Amino acid sequence: MMLLAYGCTSRCHIGKNGSEGLTVKVASYGNKSIAFGVIANGSGDRKIADVACASSIKIYSDWFFEQLKEDTIRFAESNIDQIRTEWEALQLMLRSKAYDYAVREQTGVDVLSAVLLVDTFSHNLYVLDSIGIGIYRIRKSGAELILSPHIERSVIDNGFETKHNRVPIHCLSQFEKVASTQCVSTPRWYSCSLKGEDQGKTCGESVYLLCTGNIIANSLPEELSRIFRPEEISDQLSAKIRLERLVRYGGTGSDRFDVGSGSAILIRYST
Repeated sequence: MMLLAYGCTSRCHIGKNGSEGLTVKVASYGNKSIAFGVIANGSGDRKIADVACASSIKIYSDWFFEQLKEDTIRFAESNIDQIRTEWEALQLMLRSKAYDYAVREQTGVDVLSAVLLVDTFSHNLYVLDSIGIGIYRIRKSGAELILSPHIERSVIDNGFETKHNRVPIHCLSQFEKVASTQCVSTPRWYSCSLKGEDQGKTCGESVYLLCTGNIIANSLPEELSRIFRPEEISDQLSAKIRLERLVRYGGTGSDRFDVGSGSAILIRYST
């Protein structure tokens, strides 16, 4: 069993506000693997937002390293409720610190995070998301949106309101009849099995793309299926080339390079 993971982020260089960052880590236990990733999204003045993103990445990464040290992370399936509680507590702490800073400095700043864990012990993918990412699962049979990016936010007097994010019809997951409004202060939780059937047969290979909403909205499923076919993602280099192009162009539907901000993490699972 194998997990291959790679992440890429980009932001508009002419903007003075907002920041995004990410990290992806893979740990191996013999023939078993665990992939851990964080996408952080900071709002406010870019320098402050950069610090907020870096803080999110460090705090969640420290949590992951501590779990490795205690040798508890590979038992994620039996501890998933505790893991979710700890992730939510870290998100609350990060936003609380950002809010305290905003009040003290009389400025606007916040940080939201998407945290993921994939392992070949339980063969599950777990995501805690307050950004509004989308997830595509790509197999031989095609690309399937399993989580739609339906959260959008805006700043109002150092506070946040949630807006319904209008997305193209192909961005609505078959598991979501309506992309409902959700309060960003309560992160959404998503989990799915890495195992499954592809064209009536047990699926042994899948590629998961976790992307910020603008990349999902500007990507066509058939193009994602063509570019990220599991058999084409054979090593770190092939993942890097394809994912960096997707992020730099802001999706598959653009011919302009470096068009804006966005982040994506690629996970390839095979048995």
